[in-house]
Amino acid sequence: MSTDLLEPLAREARPAPSRLLPRLLVVTYFSPAARHGGAVCVQNLLDGYPIERLAWMHHERPVSDPASPWSKAAQWPIALLRRPNRFGLRRLKEYGDWTIHSARMARKAARLARAAGIEAVLGIGPGISVWTSYLIAKRLGVPLHLWIHDDPVAYARFRGGSRVLVSRVRQCFRRAYRGAAVRYAISEPMREYYRKLTGCDAVVLPPSLGPRGAGVSAAVASAPVVSAMASVRAAPSRRPPLRRIRIGIAGSPAGAEVWETFALALEHLFADSPADRQPEIVAFCEPHAIPIPPSVQRRGWVSVRGWQSADVVDRELARMDYLYMPLWFSDDRRLHVATSFSTKFVSYLRVGVPILCHVPGYSAVAAFVRRCPVGPILDTMDVPALAGRLHAVFAGEDWHSRLAVARPAALAEFDHAALVRRFHESLLAGVVGSGAGGGE
Repeated sequence: MSTDLLEPLAREARPAPSRLLPRLLVVTYFSPAARHGGAVCVQNLLDGYPIERLAWMHHERPVSDPASPWSKAAQWPIALLRRPNRFGLRRLKEYGDWTIHSARMARKAARLARAAGIEAVLGIGPGISVWTSYLIAKRLGVPLHLWIHDDPVAYARFRGGSRVLVSRVRQCFRRAYRGAAVRYAISEPMREYYRKLTGCDAVVLPPSLGPRGAGVSAAVASAPVVSAMASVRAAPSRRPPLRRIRIGIAGSPAGAEVWETFALALEHLFADSPADRQPEIVAFCEPHAIPIPPSVQRRGWVSVRGWQSADVVDRELARMDYLYMPLWFSDDRRLHVATSFSTKFVSYLRVGVPILCHVPGYSAVAAFVRRCPVGPILDTMDVPALAGRLHAVFAGEDWHSRLAVARPAALAEFDHAALVRRFHESLLAGVVGSGAGGGE
């Protein structure tokens, strides 16, 4: 292994232990300069962290993007630490990662980390990073911090893992979770679930709004400030809304069947409407990521604009009447939906437009929206029932006024500065309070 991988960390003289943030090894499945939602979530958490005190161990090729400050961090690609999978079988490779390869990768990574003076390890779940980070921290005798976004066992099962693999993942995850110095859960339901499962508490650390902060749409800014209980509802009517409804979508919808049900419900509601009252749906994702039912496609309601920068997407979404937020209704994703928290939902909050939450009632998102009503909960996959609920939302419920009331409290839970400060305090407490993190 080339010592060039250590260069970004070697530029700084090693100071005596102090209140400086620890030299941190981040173990995850993506490179530091990746741009998808999970990567942005971690980048926001590490906002302001001295780049010379960071190293990333990840599954991708090293990234050198001059426009991204994250590409300046030391990068240790797992591909350079793992033996090649000669058989080309995904299941065999995944089981090998959780058994033979993880131990080998941890030994090699620990040698690099020890030479670089790593003082703490941050593992990002749900994948093999959880187990590898535990093994590295244990070898180094430094605190392990685990930030779980999705349940690793449910993730392995959903990806089609065999019973042997799922059993191995369950065993490794529980051992790593109990052995961590500090655990971070992405939602309160996840914290409670793992507390009952393992007996270990966690710090709730949801995705932050990011350093750019939050905006607000013109419709919400001009809405009269009334209580949610006092918001006026129109008398029931069979007629569709008297104007065109614009709905925005950012990124790939979670669950193609959920989105398709929503699209068919819109068709059920607006099929006989005049052209100037039919809905317009603007999606910022690749065309293959949003399958459009043929009958809806023929109506020309959906405009797919591809991936755009976050600034462009936020600006366009702020012009919409509603934003669409789907989650899976299938049993195999139940645990994920009930405990995880979507980065898409937080980015929608930042925009400041009512959110159409097409999610199961047991989801973490639904639990949050019941506390902070930033949009209606659409808890059904029945097309006629969903169409009826959408009619009530569009024609009789003043969600822009409700959002104006609920949004300040909602934003406070994802405040960027507060969450970064919470993470830094936990890191420092873990370094001071644990002489040998990662042990059991």
